Amino acid sequence: MFPGTCRRWVGRIVYFSCLLSACLSCWQWERVWAQEYGRPVRVGTINDARIDEISGMVPITGHPDYFWVHNDSKDTARLFAVRKDGGLVAEVELPGASNTDYEDIATGPGSDPARSYLFIADTGNNALNRSELVIWRLPEPRLNSTNLGQRLVAERSEAIRFRYPTGT
Repeated sequence: MFPGTCRRWVGRIVYFSCLLSACLSCWQWERVWAQEYGRPVRVGTINDARIDEISGMVPITGHPDYFWVHNDSKDTARLFAVRKDGGLVAEVELPGASNTDYEDIATGPGSDPARSYLFIADTGNNALNRSELVIWRLPEPRLNSTNLGQRLVAERSEAIRFRYPTGT
């Protein structure tokens, strides 16, 4: 009986040694990978009073150094196109959408495979009083000019409504 118990203990020690070794090597790899980033560098400042609480930002397709941004809550359904230096290129109205508490924005596919779509997460729920949340999907607005101060109207937004299984 002793040799079987001994084999199990040796097996466990080898197993946990391998597991510990794998975890340590992954941890070391993550440390090296994270060190590839430099310190943050200020490239611009947004000074427009209409943009007062950015909670989402995504690059504009086809325009390096330009970004779609949006305010958090207490704003109308709109986006802003800004340059990397903070200059406001356009304010974009979002027909069909509302802004209860925008949290984030992303690009992705939609019904037209030739276009890029924006997905705006209206998912904020600080007071835990929203049982239904929404993601607004719309074709990414076309930024035909990078002149400052434009006012654009996007195509109609589509609501993707959902609820969390556990409620709020």
